Amino acid sequence: MPTSLLPPFFLVKWRTPPTASAAMTAMAMMRRINLRRFFLSAGLFSGFFAGACAAASAGGDIYLRGAEEGHLSTVTAALREAGCTVTADSGGIRALCRERLRAVGPVQTAPYPGFPTDAQAVLMAALLRSRGATVFEENILENRYRHVDELIRMGASIRVSGRVAVVTGVERLHSAPVRCTDLRGGAALCVAALAAEGETRVSQICHIDRGYEDLARDLRALGADAVRVEETENG
Repeated sequence: MPTSLLPPFFLVKWRTPPTASAAMTAMAMMRRINLRRFFLSAGLFSGFFAGACAAASAGGDIYLRGAEEGHLSTVTAALREAGCTVTADSGGIRALCRERLRAVGPVQTAPYPGFPTDAQAVLMAALLRSRGATVFEENILENRYRHVDELIRMGASIRVSGRVAVVTGVERLHSAPVRCTDLRGGAALCVAALAAEGETRVSQICHIDRGYEDLARDLRALGADAVRVEETENG
């Protein structure tokens, strides 16, 4: 009988020390995370959201070539408030995050030029280990907190009431089997996995595949242990 493929999944953890050794250019993907300087091409704003929040979560240094801070000012302001050093020049934006983050003031999503709803989940993931509590208020879309239950599986402390979510930073996150519920939430799970102890299994990655060509490959190139696993019914 023909062998049936089971849904693929990611296994993600951060490799210590990171092994990436050369700068890379990416196109709207979450790339470059830890202690060396890499580059992103600003094809889409989501590349900066995910990349900068990944650097903030794992601790690192990222440069987004071609990005204009005027278009991303609400996100860069939140990262600065959290303790990242964010600088902009004529070529792009650099975010340097070395220390444990601190909580930020209320994050309220709003139409442009307000805080983008697409950045809400990844910023939340970056702040899971912050000092203090951060309040998120989702004012654009319904059901934007579906990733919260999965983050809680990893040890996060998050309370949700309607459109409001309160994230209280914890000392440690741990690996867990989690599942993607949407594209942005899936990216948030990968951001959280980079700051967690152990290996995190991320399933239902069809959501991530809608926005990333090969996220596991990108993360490996940057020093993470990340593999895409294709299983069959026979193992």
